Amino acid sequence: MPATHIKGSLSYTQLPCILRITERILQVVQRLPPETQTLYAEFLEQLVAMHAHRTIGYVPGCFTTKSVKGELYYYFQYSDPGGVSRQVYVGKQSPALEEVVETYARGRSERNSDTERLQRLSATFEPARPSSPTQPLRES
Repeated sequence: MPATHIKGSLSYTQLPCILRITERILQVVQRLPPETQTLYAEFLEQLVAMHAHRTIGYVPGCFTTKSVKGELYYYFQYSDPGGVSRQVYVGKQSPALEEVVETYARGRSERNSDTERLQRLSATFEPARPSSPTQPLRES
């Protein structure tokens, strides 16, 4: 049986044992300008690349050393979500451990430059972002 339209956006269909009432919802979708779409695409590409090339340097915390009876020992220090500092024993100073610490330092440097680049790119979104889905885009 064909749908019968009621005043407004409601319609109903009645079968012998079923009454189906439906409502049409008009959604306004605003297409972003090509320049803004390109910015979002570049931002997503940068995020994916950053995630794919993550290293140990992305782990929040730092290596610290303690001297015990003249021997140097490494610990990794980090903060719990509640803000409590923790230290985890890593091992006695050795060439292999020194290499891990250096790799961490290089990774930290890369992470910081990646983060700065993404922050600069995300700052370009602000002038082009609409206030709400139905308001027109602001001029930049």
